[in-house]
Amino acid sequence: MKCFCCSGKEYEDCCQPYIDLKKIADTAEQLMRSRYSAYVLKEQFYLRESWVKDQCPAEFELDDGTKWVRLEVVSTEKGQQEDGTGKVEFRAYFVQQDKLFCVHEISDFQRYSDRWLYYSGELIAEPVVSLSMSQSCPCGSGKKYKRCCR
Repeated sequence: MKCFCCSGKEYEDCCQPYIDLKKIADTAEQLMRSRYSAYVLKEQFYLRESWVKDQCPAEFELDDGTKWVRLEVVSTEKGQQEDGTGKVEFRAYFVQQDKLFCVHEISDFQRYSDRWLYYSGELIAEPVVSLSMSQSCPCGSGKKYKRCCR
């Protein structure tokens, strides 16, 4: 199965080892991609483990009605093995009640004891789009929305 983070790799060779806590992300982008996959899979434990402890909300809910459909990495700044901080700008698309939403964020990551953690993010407003059954699916599969992610 292809990885949810849209890397083109197989899930077991991409985000699964991070989510299963068998591997630590080498870069801020790897961590961000694995966190996206964790949102898709509703892996709340991993999301908390990969968040700077004093920045993680005491409570947050993962909505069962959210269907994450695509991730686009826009840019990265620093965030490599030799860096202490990094930024990743991304767009994460999700569908709820036949509407396409986009979380457009510039995320800040910090490295603690050779481990990347999510610190915070700046959201950028994006329009909500109503989906028709006959249009192409926003996941990028090439199929019609009604036959794919609906």
